[in-house]
Amino acid sequence: MKYKRLYFVLSLLLIPVITAGCPGKTTPAPSGDGQTPAGSLYGPVLPAGYVILDRQTGDVTGDKKPKDIFLLGRKPGMDSNFADDISILVQDKTTRNVLTVKLPNVGGYNSKLFLGDFTGDKIADVFVTIPSGGSGGYVEHRIVTFVGEPRVIFGESENKGIVATGRFLDGFRAELTEASTKRKAIIDLSNKKDMYIKANIYNTGGKLLRQQQLSVSPLEELDSIEVTPGGTYELKGVQRVTGIYNADTVAHIYSIWEYRNQKWTTQQIEVSSVLLGYGENQQDAPIALLLNSTELAREGKVINCEFPANTTTIQDVEEKWGKPDKTNWIPAAKGTYATYSKHNVVFGYNKGSQIFEVISLDSRLKNISLSMVKETLGSPNYNAKSNGQETLGYTAGRDYKLLLFFSQPANGSAAPSLKQYSVLYPQGTVNLMADDPGREW
Repeated sequence: MKYKRLYFVLSLLLIPVITAGCPGKTTPAPSGDGQTPAGSLYGPVLPAGYVILDRQTGDVTGDKKPKDIFLLGRKPGMDSNFADDISILVQDKTTRNVLTVKLPNVGGYNSKLFLGDFTGDKIADVFVTIPSGGSGGYVEHRIVTFVGEPRVIFGESENKGIVATGRFLDGFRAELTEASTKRKAIIDLSNKKDMYIKANIYNTGGKLLRQQQLSVSPLEELDSIEVTPGGTYELKGVQRVTGIYNADTVAHIYSIWEYRNQKWTTQQIEVSSVLLGYGENQQDAPIALLLNSTELAREGKVINCEFPANTTTIQDVEEKWGKPDKTNWIPAAKGTYATYSKHNVVFGYNKGSQIFEVISLDSRLKNISLSMVKETLGSPNYNAKSNGQETLGYTAGRDYKLLLFFSQPANGSAAPSLKQYSVLYPQGTVNLMADDPGREW
């Protein structure tokens, strides 16, 4: 991947980040029916379902005595890589005394330990990395010191990394503003202009058609950097900057962090535009189609159709497109449905001829997968499964609902793909004379 590097480096002004996170808590060792860690004669006895996720050896308390450091977690099954209820247990090799610090509200896959001195006291601290899994690439990081009273010095607040906001600009560009210094960086979006044009974000001349904000991820990568051999470590963080959906990575933020005077300070911030992303072009077309469909739904429209729900009648359609190929009265849907096969569109209308639903049967929809919709649009407001079909529903502005209908392939192996979608005007299905509240979805 190639990058165009644009920098704003904070070398003179250090940004203080107040240490927050979850305070460490000293607790007794776990007890109960469990298992002894492999390779340890006197390892901790764990409750049922709890396992050792990782193990390191070193002096983390400053008494110059070796300790076993265990990362413990609860697994839903012994064949699973996921674990939650994660804690760090430090056991003295000689006395077998233990200290335990719980790490609340975290869970993930293949969690790891690292020992290194981050505070500058020449005593190792415990650095935990917990990938949460999923397409978002989210990773939780925690650093705990066991000198004196155990405490978390890098917690949930610090894991947010650099806080920044951003927006699209004319000319296939975006502007990112770092929150504490208000310094700005310009991001080059030209490699994605075809997708943004298809999604009606820009016109072909680079004019921004509608406002679009940038999103900044928490720290997805956080690596320890040894400043001097055998000395203190600093942290190097990486965050993603995304555009119109979570997988639309437009830039990365790189940052260097140092623990000084009981708080983390940033030594450097670098913003790099992504000029080329592997595999992006193959996915651009269906995602752009989905985003365009979502935007049109706010107007009551579907793609390749000039007739919106709510404000047009079936007579308006017939004047331009002629009579439909067929019509069907569907009681459960609250109206009559007129099919225009040549246009790949079906209109639902009520007894007053008002169109309350427009359905698209565009052949390109099959390239949109169920996972792509959830990744791009987020969790649906409505989700129903029936007869091998799954329906997702999203609100589209104040008046409309977006409904997407997925069919499961016959072999059951392929991912569900979009069969059709509709824009619904629920108010148009209400029949006050019959005391019928109409459809919600």
